[in-house]
Amino acid sequence: MLATMHGKEAAIAPSLLAKLGLAVFVPADLDTDVLGTFSGEVPRRQGILETAVAKANMAMDKTGATIGIASEGAYGPHPRVAFLAAGTELMVLVDRDRNIVIHEHMVDEAPAYGSFEASTLEEALDQLTRLGFPQHAVMVRAVDGSGILAGLSKGIRSHVEFEGAFGRALTASGSQRVIVMNDMRADRNPTRMRFLEKLAARFADRIATLCPSCGTPGFGVTGTRIGLPCEWCGGPTHLVSHEVSSCACCDHELVMPRSDGMRFGDPALCPHCNP
Repeated sequence: MLATMHGKEAAIAPSLLAKLGLAVFVPADLDTDVLGTFSGEVPRRQGILETAVAKANMAMDKTGATIGIASEGAYGPHPRVAFLAAGTELMVLVDRDRNIVIHEHMVDEAPAYGSFEASTLEEALDQLTRLGFPQHAVMVRAVDGSGILAGLSKGIRSHVEFEGAFGRALTASGSQRVIVMNDMRADRNPTRMRFLEKLAARFADRIATLCPSCGTPGFGVTGTRIGLPCEWCGGPTHLVSHEVSSCACCDHELVMPRSDGMRFGDPALCPHCNP
């Protein structure tokens, strides 16, 4: 059972069926928004892994299934590049029969995620295309007003809808300014949906990988070790040197050099060469 309200089965189900023979179904009337929304109506109170596991458990509780699947995303400023956005997408499989949780994640460095503020409709219309509108839906709300979500409208995909929503948000705003942002729900954001397809393929490969020790599905990278040798002095840098793979069931671990082939680090990131 896949816990989603926003059509994620279109991105996730094909890889799981093709690579695992796992047929994916979506429970009817499952309200995953109670765990948090991108619009801020419901704050997400846990991290993305805990939230995704909670979603999967909701789907199993509702249907009696013993395998639950869910995904969760988090978006914000790029951690290394100024003025750019980035996102982390994570998928989980919770298997109650085996009592295991398998998860995989990817970083999206080119998401359709952005926002701007405007005080007039003309100003807003001039900037809409940089959010990928109308192929990508947008949300609008007042910058301030009777509450943080004053004048909120979601899922806007036409200019007629946008003009009406902008006017309502402007009326609700105490500062006469409106914020316009990408609607990050998967079925309103084609770029995010395509990225979920890529993650689903990697996720299926992860599930299909058995632990060399006990044979449990889901063996793969779960952590890293820091200390890649500096190219100049050979001392440890702040970069990842090894990847740690582990089992979702037993304590078997495998420590391997980083998979991208990098064997030495930039001296600029060496605490000895560049203190």
